[in-house]
Amino acid sequence: MTRRSFVANIGRAHGYAAAFSTMQTLGLLAQSPSHKSPSLPGHLGKGKSVAILGAGIAGMAAAYELRKAGFACTLLEARDRPGGRNWTVRNGTKVEFTDGSVQHCDWKSGLYMNAGPARIPSIHRTILGYCEEFGIPLEVEINTSRSTLMQSDSLNGGRPVEQRQVMYDTRGHIAELLAKSIDQRRLDSPR
Repeated sequence: MTRRSFVANIGRAHGYAAAFSTMQTLGLLAQSPSHKSPSLPGHLGKGKSVAILGAGIAGMAAAYELRKAGFACTLLEARDRPGGRNWTVRNGTKVEFTDGSVQHCDWKSGLYMNAGPARIPSIHRTILGYCEEFGIPLEVEINTSRSTLMQSDSLNGGRPVEQRQVMYDTRGHIAELLAKSIDQRRLDSPR
């Protein structure tokens, strides 16, 4: 058995996450480095100023690391908020659209929507390290949709099918088997 077929069988049996972990364990994927802040001497930036364009995650991380090295940092951001594409909309948030329309979010306290990137992949260890360092709470995201297309070359003529159809078809087949199991002779019949 080749490594390729082994990983493919793991994926068939247990899904993407298991195949991904197996590939990492076997050394078939490059390991992302663990979170380590750059080791800049604390006096490197003494008396020096730096302007950083953009207060997104990259700009804020750069400012954070450069300040630790003694630089005086100025973050310049075009928006009225930091975060760049990372944006959590909460109760009271005012959303201004490019067409000039404005929407005010009136949600119950504690509710929110992440309007920017939806997730941080587990292999992005540096950003996850910053989250840990700053005590940023993270939530597990279950990324699935019943509209997801599923495809197998050997089923349905190779055409993709929505996940919901696969689920409903499976339930129908199980219901049919359960109905036939009541009458043992029917369970053994071809139809």
